[in-house]
Amino acid sequence: MALKEVIKVAILGGGINSAVGRAHIAALRLTGRSEIVGGCFSRNSELNERSSVEYRIPDNSITSCLTDFIDWCRATQPDLIILLTPTNLHYQHLISISELNIPVVVEKALATSTAEALDLVKMFEDKSITQYVMFNYVGYPMLREMKAMIGNWKRGQIKSIKMQMPQDSYIRVDKNGLFLYPQDWRMKDYAIPTISLDLGVHLFSILQYLLGDDIQFVKKVKTENNLGRIPNIVDDIIILGESDSGIVFDFWYSKAALGHKNGLSVQVYGFEQSIEWIQEYPDELQVSGQFGDRSILRRGDSLLTVANQPRYTRFKGGHPTGFIEAMANYYDDIFDDYLKVFQSESINQEIEKTFDFRLAYEGLTFLS
Repeated sequence: MALKEVIKVAILGGGINSAVGRAHIAALRLTGRSEIVGGCFSRNSELNERSSVEYRIPDNSITSCLTDFIDWCRATQPDLIILLTPTNLHYQHLISISELNIPVVVEKALATSTAEALDLVKMFEDKSITQYVMFNYVGYPMLREMKAMIGNWKRGQIKSIKMQMPQDSYIRVDKNGLFLYPQDWRMKDYAIPTISLDLGVHLFSILQYLLGDDIQFVKKVKTENNLGRIPNIVDDIIILGESDSGIVFDFWYSKAALGHKNGLSVQVYGFEQSIEWIQEYPDELQVSGQFGDRSILRRGDSLLTVANQPRYTRFKGGHPTGFIEAMANYYDDIFDDYLKVFQSESINQEIEKTFDFRLAYEGLTFLS
């Protein structure tokens, strides 16, 4: 089979009224490896048309509803389908998409319950359909450097991992003192609290990325709180846990923490060394040693082993990478894996980790 130079993708959801849509479009185009050949961006006909114009998608490739989108994909056979609809619609939409037997990329979270997620795992595995779930934070170059560093530590050296993702969107008001309500689907909880579908799955995906998939928990304590302006919804969660290998975990994620837009941070504490990454300073790792020494590694430094690869140096050091670049890096991982699966002769380098439905299900199981 000849090398596929451009991967043709079709998109369901992600209209211009959604931040996630704009992010995915920008990331796809940043990779330079795909072509958006069609889509159905919104059930609202006006938003759908405006989205197609802004995203520069030809009119004859735009459909107006799920049924038409499925029919169009069946006739056109894109290489990948990208699902960007709200999480509470994923289950039904993926059932429809599974009829096409086309590889699919799903924006996190996979589903709103472990039961739905397990159904999807079995359905797509039974049909041997390749699947990916988008966890873009693992695309940050310096998080990948952190993974390489702790991979060189002696077995058992990791003692604890602390992760935080505080935000203020459920408590902050505008200059007139008015609360800006989120989308309707985010103002209710499902079998798993919506905040876990939004934020918690990211923290667990980072944990899976750093340590591997075979994380087994022997202890877990969780507190769920309502601290913001939307009543009867969980908006603040703390999870304490311990793995079978003795690593202690401490997660805190919140949407009611004033002062934080997205305070994602990861700290890995070892017996001889600790490493910290903060998303607001995405190109830095702070490394501390057992003798009281402390240093900062920056993307572009000659001591790095991962983050100096060409794919992570679109910009010179000192020009920070960001959210869109991280998502583009993860799309590069997806495209590499896609080519490895369908055109094995075209990929020779080691493939970075991607998350399938089963790994996403494990994350939901941990958070439930």
